[in-house]
Amino acid sequence: MASNIHDMNLAVFVKSLREHNRKCRIVIFLDENTYMQRSPLAKALCEKYDVTALPLTLSLLEPEEMRKYHPSTYRWPLLLNVLNASLEPKDPIIGQRITASTFGKVLLADIRDTAFSSDPFTIVETPGLYAFGEDTRIANEGWNSGWIKDCWGTVVLNQLVQKDVICSGIVMGTFTAVYAYLKAMTDKIVSADFQKCERNGVDQGIHNVVLHKNMVSNVIFHRQSNGVVAHMQANIMKHVSGTTEVRNVEGKTAIIVHQYDRDKDLMKELFSKWVDWDPKVKVKGTDGCENFELLKDGELFVKVGDFRDGNIYGKPDFHECCKECQNRPNECTSFVHVGKVCWLKSFKKKHEFELEIHKEARITPDVTSGWLAT
Repeated sequence: MASNIHDMNLAVFVKSLREHNRKCRIVIFLDENTYMQRSPLAKALCEKYDVTALPLTLSLLEPEEMRKYHPSTYRWPLLLNVLNASLEPKDPIIGQRITASTFGKVLLADIRDTAFSSDPFTIVETPGLYAFGEDTRIANEGWNSGWIKDCWGTVVLNQLVQKDVICSGIVMGTFTAVYAYLKAMTDKIVSADFQKCERNGVDQGIHNVVLHKNMVSNVIFHRQSNGVVAHMQANIMKHVSGTTEVRNVEGKTAIIVHQYDRDKDLMKELFSKWVDWDPKVKVKGTDGCENFELLKDGELFVKVGDFRDGNIYGKPDFHECCKECQNRPNECTSFVHVGKVCWLKSFKKKHEFELEIHKEARITPDVTSGWLAT
C-alpha cells in the first residue's frame, strides 16, 4: 500500500524490485492524490515498470467503521480482498482483473521504506509463511507489548513476553500460507471489540499474536543476526558505507532492506541509485514565508546551527517554522522542518551561514529547509 507515499520511495521500491525480478506481479494500492492527481511521476513509474495500481477505495471496506482506521490497519483486509479476487478494477490504466491463480509466492511489504538487492522470492524455498524478527523480546519493547495488551489483554501478553518481536513490515510465503495469515489478521480487525484498541502500529501487535499463538501453521522464522531481511531500526544488520549493501552479523548480504530511512547514509545511496531526477526544489517562500528561501525534499544544516530551546514540536506545516524563526530575530537564521518538528538554526557568522546554504543538500522526502533571504 502506498498511501501518501513520496515518489522517491516509490521509485526505490519498484525499480530495485524490477531490477532483480522482471516477471513478478507488483500490485500496489495507491491513494487517489498520489495516483492520479498529485504525481504524474507515480503514474509514469507504474506504467514503465508494469505495476498494477489499484485505487485505494475505502468504500469496499466492511464494517463501515473500518474506513476510519489508520492505513496500517485497514491494509490487511484490502490485501485479503486482492487474494480473494473480489476487486474488479475499472481504471483503464489497470486494464485487467486480478485472480487468485495469478499468485504462487506472495510478498507483503511496506513500500515507503523497502529496497531489494536481489530477487526476494528466492527466500521462499519451501511451503509456509516466512516471518522476520527484530531480535528483541516483547518484554523489552514498550510499543509492541502495549499493542498486544490493549488488543488481546494481559493474559495473552504474559504468555508472549519472552517471545521475540516480529516485524509486520515484511511478510511472505506461498499463496496458501499468506492467505491464511491475512484471514487471521482480518478476523481480528473486523471483530466487534477491536475499535477500542485501534491506532497506528497496532497491526504489529496482532501480527505477533497471530504468529506466536500458532493461528497459522508452518511459520518459518528468520532472525536479524543471520537472516536476509534487514529491519534497520533493530540496528543489528549494518550498512556498508558508500554502497546500497546491508550485511548481517555473519557478513551475508540482505536481500530485502526494510526501514532504510533509519540510516541516512543508506537512504542517500539508494536515492542516488534509483531516483533518476533531481527531487530537490528551491523556491521563494510565500504564505508567511516571504522572507525565506526554501528547499523542498532537501535537508541542509545537518548537525549544525542548533541552539537551546530551538526545537519546536507539534508543527505539521513548514510555514509554522517560518513564523517561529521570525519570532526569534536575535537567534534564528534558518530551519529544517521534519515531520511535525521545526528545528530552528542559528549562525552568527555570515560566512558560516553562506557556506551551509551552498552545501549539497541531503535528499530527504517531505523535509523542508528554509533560510532568511540575504
